[in-house]
Amino acid sequence: MASFLSRKNERADGYGGSPEARVRLPLEVFRAVRERVGPDYCVGCRMLGDEVIEGGSRVEDASFYATRFAEAGMDFLSISKGGKFDDAKQPHVGEAAYPYTGPSGHECMPTVRIGGGTPFGRNLPLSRAIRQSVRLAGFGTPIVGAGGIGTFELAEHALANGDCDYVGAARQSLADPDWWRKLELGRGDEVRRCIFTNYCEGLDQKHRQVTCQLWDRDLAAPDPHSDAIAMSHDGKRRLVPAPWDEVRYRVRFFAWRAKSCA
Repeated sequence: MASFLSRKNERADGYGGSPEARVRLPLEVFRAVRERVGPDYCVGCRMLGDEVIEGGSRVEDASFYATRFAEAGMDFLSISKGGKFDDAKQPHVGEAAYPYTGPSGHECMPTVRIGGGTPFGRNLPLSRAIRQSVRLAGFGTPIVGAGGIGTFELAEHALANGDCDYVGAARQSLADPDWWRKLELGRGDEVRRCIFTNYCEGLDQKHRQVTCQLWDRDLAAPDPHSDAIAMSHDGKRRLVPAPWDEVRYRVRFFAWRAKSCA
């Protein structure tokens, strides 16, 4: 779908060329989905704020598309960046092309080794610009910011600063699926922080089961709600992180609160 929104889409059948024609198919798909699922089902989209390829769409194009999506009634707009096949490395014979091997892919999933600044919150300026355009057009559609967000402080700043209305954090949530709960309980010091090396992306690139290097070799405890550990096909990595002991914390917390209120 993103290829239709690209400036490089020069189709002459009414679905390319001008911005209005390029946005036509995504809008038709959205209307068909909405008709099928009804008005009470949440339907939004993930879109590129910048393609980061030569001749590709930029944030100005994305702002136009986002406004049209908001006008059509999408429930949220999640903003990403890059990740195009256009500049991906040529795959080896017998292997599939992978979109995160070129410069645009590195911008989509920035690591600690990326040049030109930090990977942390790298794409937030895009969500901020798109959010401003959507608001100026009179729509309150929630905008999701993402890309290298791995701390409560950065997420809170993005929300307070108007960069976005919601925060998405895929790699951090893989590193620690309980991190949102830990923050809610005031246990931020126990969050297992993503180190943004893209170990997980490397596994995905090879079409292997995706795990995190921070926990996939920890075989000390069984999976949550199980007496066993589900392992990867090669038998070297656990597929689910060891359980976090929230129950023990809650017992201590309520005991402390009861004592404090006595």
